[in-house]
Amino acid sequence: MTDLADGAVETGRAMRQVPGVIHVHTRMSTGQDSLEEILSRARKNGIEAILLAENYLLRYEYGLYPWRNLLKRRLEWPSILQRGPERFLERVKQAQQEIPEVLLIPGVEVAPYHFWTGSLLQGDLTLHDTQKNLLVIGLEQPQDYLQLPALGNRATGRYHERWGIRAAMEGLGLAGGIILWFWKRKRRVQVGPFMTSQVKTYRLLGTIVVAAASLSLADNLLFPSSRLDPYRDTPGIHPYQELIDYANGRGGIALWSFPEARDFHRFDYGFLGTVTVKTDPYPLDLFRSHHYTGFGALYADNTPLTLPGGGWDGLLQAYCAGRRARPVWGIGEAGLHYEGQAGKRLNDVETVFLVPRKGKKELLQALKAGRSYALSRDPAYGLVLEAFQVSQGGKPQVALAGEELQVVRGGPWEVRFAIATTPSRAVPIEVKLIRSGEVVQSWRGLTPYRGSFQDRSLAGKGKVYYRLDVSGEAPHRVLSNPIFVSDRH
Repeated sequence: MTDLADGAVETGRAMRQVPGVIHVHTRMSTGQDSLEEILSRARKNGIEAILLAENYLLRYEYGLYPWRNLLKRRLEWPSILQRGPERFLERVKQAQQEIPEVLLIPGVEVAPYHFWTGSLLQGDLTLHDTQKNLLVIGLEQPQDYLQLPALGNRATGRYHERWGIRAAMEGLGLAGGIILWFWKRKRRVQVGPFMTSQVKTYRLLGTIVVAAASLSLADNLLFPSSRLDPYRDTPGIHPYQELIDYANGRGGIALWSFPEARDFHRFDYGFLGTVTVKTDPYPLDLFRSHHYTGFGALYADNTPLTLPGGGWDGLLQAYCAGRRARPVWGIGEAGLHYEGQAGKRLNDVETVFLVPRKGKKELLQALKAGRSYALSRDPAYGLVLEAFQVSQGGKPQVALAGEELQVVRGGPWEVRFAIATTPSRAVPIEVKLIRSGEVVQSWRGLTPYRGSFQDRSLAGKGKVYYRLDVSGEAPHRVLSNPIFVSDRH
């Protein structure tokens, strides 16, 4: 390890840092501020990009068996699907034209699936996974929002195999009821010394069967439904993977939201009684799903996934070993509905993008490519990762966050970084350099701080990676995205 003298760390190319905030709500869904108010506050606080995550759909239904569609209670809150994607995108366009200095990227927060357990009779009705969300960023066409695969989105309702089987059974029941209604059976009975004939009908039973079958058929036929059943299905990762694939197929970006956060509430919902609404942490779903861009790695909660050797490192090592097709990037996630919510401010948690020039296209490309870092800060100042790079000898190639450097085995390569603050001040920090899940070097000092680390071993692997975890006085922290180093064959 060597400390570099004061001066800039060369990055090898001109990159601009654009501080942004990911996951912001406005009045278009469950926030309290208008788009213009958010952009004005961002401009005042030095934020140059807002990536929205408006609630896509907040519609929950509970129906009574066996006619869950006809006999149901629905609860719904403002959402993009309710207000209309066209209106949403038009408002984004208008706000961007009014305040062009701050980039405004459309996005939605989507819970593709939820399910019920318990019962009304036992008083333990529980709604699960309403906060198990993915952020879908960057879709620009109304039709793309209308067709998002999510439970409760009627546009994606469809008739499926289970519907066909049920409809066939209900049709048979209806036919059987009609037969019963017309069926007559004669029999001779003796009344005293006389014999007489009696006609026995089944009209009452037939009426009951016809009514029940008709109600069931109407409940089934008039409400095209999802292939997913929120009352009995355990679909695993499928609804979430379907949403990820849908977003990717339309040029969007899918990010797991707050994977280690816990949500638990109890509400009184009238005839439903007291309903428990809960979402357990879901870090393992980051391993079960594929092809998403990243996850909320830094937010106002504990994030064990990002600790050295934790879940994030497991995902990155799986990529290095060829078990995953793409790396997983970390973002800073705000989850802001309004200023002061649980003490939150707009720029408490930021994602800083490295772009050749400021523009929506460049910012989204940086997000997809991992050319960014996450930071948490307070109003007084914030840490700045001025530089983070890997290079070898006098060779011109330099790799930045999200990139890969091919090295000549046996020749040393160097990891270099520079940490500062804005506004400039001397504050104590600790810098951990993590190589493939292990801390290989740590530094302590005052900002501005510059350091380097020389390495010459791939630890018996074809590919390794380096990432930085920088901490200062709470809440100050910086998490870099990884730089990969591989052997040049």
